[in-house]
Amino acid sequence: MPRHQKVARTQQSLLGTVSDSDLVRFGKISEALQNTHAKTSRTQLQGSTQKDAQLLGLTLRLPTSEGDRDLEWDICEPNILLAHVVASCPDLQAAYAVAAQRVPPTRERPWDLMVCFDEFSPGDKLNYDNTRKAMVLSFNFKQLGDHVLQRDYSWMVPIVVRTSKIKRVLGGWSNMLRRFFLIMLLGTHGGATAGITITIHDRPLTIYYRVKCLGSDYDGIRMGFDWKGATSIRCCLRCSNVFKRGSGLAHRVENGVESTCVDKTKLIERTNEDFENDVDLVTEAGDQWARGLITKTIKEDIEKSTAQNFNPLGLFACKELRPHIRALVCLNQDWVHGILQSGTMVVEIQNFLLELGCAREAGYNIRWLYLLRCDVKNIRLKLY
Repeated sequence: MPRHQKVARTQQSLLGTVSDSDLVRFGKISEALQNTHAKTSRTQLQGSTQKDAQLLGLTLRLPTSEGDRDLEWDICEPNILLAHVVASCPDLQAAYAVAAQRVPPTRERPWDLMVCFDEFSPGDKLNYDNTRKAMVLSFNFKQLGDHVLQRDYSWMVPIVVRTSKIKRVLGGWSNMLRRFFLIMLLGTHGGATAGITITIHDRPLTIYYRVKCLGSDYDGIRMGFDWKGATSIRCCLRCSNVFKRGSGLAHRVENGVESTCVDKTKLIERTNEDFENDVDLVTEAGDQWARGLITKTIKEDIEKSTAQNFNPLGLFACKELRPHIRALVCLNQDWVHGILQSGTMVVEIQNFLLELGCAREAGYNIRWLYLLRCDVKNIRLKLY
């Protein structure tokens, strides 16, 4: 019997072993039980044998921007980490069994992988230490359901890396994401190739998956997508006709609008093909500049017009990954701290301040403003 038929039969046998008690047990799990199993999982992970540590650990060598010796980057092999943690946590086994019974993770119908990353600084927001800032990447599967995604211990965390180390890497965070996804999707246990086999109730379950969501704030998207950010001329990564407020370019382009536009019917969604074409254009311009065929000014003008930075080691410059990670299809961006804050919200707050000025001149009582302890100079920051 071919291997894929054996795997399918084993999975079918596994799904048949999910009892009603498993469904009820997982559906009614208490917070106390959640914390207990989370602690148990961490204890088992900390008490792993030397062999387990060797399997989980992975050291990648990355070129540095200084040009000296390569930088060593230690991560957890994401697929082996998933198998190890699920095997150590009975509630996760029940969760994956229920999800696999509902939606079997086959090659034809892979699960949806959700990847989130952001930077964290230790301390509180009034006294934080940026010298110890770290980028944290986590992943999970949509098919597990909201009740599972809301539990911390269901998220796998293969990457925690200091921002100071990211700055030393040639190609930055985008290059590191590229190396990570090459392992996670196309590696030996890749979800897009062989699939990752986990153990549930002493039976194997092979999971195939695809990247469905890349979530981060605007700064994380800027770093991972090699984008110039919300302050660039093309200040909205998802729209093709939105330009920076006050740039004077909107009227020069057909159907162009500025970021202060509040009529969503005027916004034109940018296609993933357009984004990839812009990345290819910037990459080609960078190659020509390196060979002396064009000037640096021309290269920078192309970068500015596309709002993309030249990075041949970047995530979306890797054509091998493009069929598996469609940038704008997967994009889940924090629009509140981007297009809203630097666009329509600025206009609304300015109008609000004008109304306050008119109210003051008319003699209305606006003493509540003093409760905010803000003056005209910093009222905008307080309102944010």
